Amino acid sequence: MSGADRKTRLHLAMGHVVTIATLVVIAAGFDLVPRAIAMVAALGAMIALIFMFATRRSDEWVASLWSAGASAGFLGAIGWLLFAPFIEGVIDGIRGDEAAQDLPAAAASIVALACFALAFNLKRLRGH
Repeated sequence: MSGADRKTRLHLAMGHVVTIATLVVIAAGFDLVPRAIAMVAALGAMIALIFMFATRRSDEWVASLWSAGASAGFLGAIGWLLFAPFIEGVIDGIRGDEAAQDLPAAAASIVALACFALAFNLKRLRGH
């Protein structure tokens, strides 16, 4: 197996790690998984993203996967930061209840990670 093939396999395996870790962190947000496990999963996702970043140019297909994921993650974070306060204000106005912030800005990082994983895997499954 050549070096490029190993890098491609590593990149795709780390894509699985990021996806699973993202799902674990989201599950922890709904109190389905202990926070300690979510912290380990988040650390694993960050390490996997470093490996993915390092191997993102192993071939053109992997580069396109990375590009799709990074673009979706960026747009997801920007969209969350711009539109979540508006959506929350509309919902609070309809309910007449302004007790707390339901859509915190700190959630932008998990939204970005989820958008990255979703776009990366959809493009991967489509084979383009």
